[in-house]
Amino acid sequence: MTPQQMTTLSNAGIDLHCGVYQDGNDIILEVTPYEQEIIQSLPVNTQILVDDLSSYYAERATADMANATANLNA
Repeated sequence: MTPQQMTTLSNAGIDLHCGVYQDGNDIILEVTPYEQEIIQSLPVNTQILVDDLSSYYAERATADMANATANLNA
């Protein structure tokens, strides 16, 4: 991601201060569906890693429940 692309995202109202992870020349953002639409309308390359974060975290929490319960009871 170039500095110009970062400026483009920022000028479009995308928050680049919280929840932003840098991976080499790329950045990883957690965005709302509305922000996703904005980003996809801009001249930047995008890739969706997780389509529905709410479902992703719910499924992960359910999968981790057995380990968490075992740790609490240990």
